[in-house]
Amino acid sequence: MAAASPARRLAARKRPTQARSGAMVEAILQAAAELLDSGQPERYTTNEIAARAGASIGSLYQYFPSKDAITVALIGQASARLLAELEQASSLDDWRAALGAMVRSAVRHQLERPALARQLDANQSRLAALATQLQDQQRMQQVLAAVLQRIPALADAETVGADLMAITRAVCDTAGQHGDIDAVVLERRVERAVFGYLEWPGSGR
Repeated sequence: MAAASPARRLAARKRPTQARSGAMVEAILQAAAELLDSGQPERYTTNEIAARAGASIGSLYQYFPSKDAITVALIGQASARLLAELEQASSLDDWRAALGAMVRSAVRHQLERPALARQLDANQSRLAALATQLQDQQRMQQVLAAVLQRIPALADAETVGADLMAITRAVCDTAGQHGDIDAVVLERRVERAVFGYLEWPGSGR
């Protein structure tokens, strides 16, 4: 029998069609998020996830073939929420206002559960090459690039956008590691980094 493809091993086995099964999947994802957020990555196993969710390991495997598949589902949930906020922010007429609103959304996303956000970011880098579900990241880059293209004389909006996303994530992750979770202060730090980058002569403006 042929081995399952990497993408299939990362995909949910089936989608819940009833309220009861939907509640089970949500409990599994919530338990997984709590374990990732606990600061004890060694406890992030399918057995621990099932126990915390109040489910049997067999029930968990009905929906997810591996803990990586659960991680992919968590990344998908978080990415979909952030993408919706970024798309709304990008609709603002002034590019500065749009970019500032996008920064605030990104900071809120990272600070909601900082340890969980860092774990998902790290796993996203590891799983992105295999998981076809992780396409929201590309859409985020497109949304950001569309805002940046409104800046007069800015060259290569896609590359600049990728840099800005990396800068935002790095500043937020560093703040989270040091326990700096004041959203207003962190928003200002990220804005200084983002807008400072855009004003740097080497950015192509």
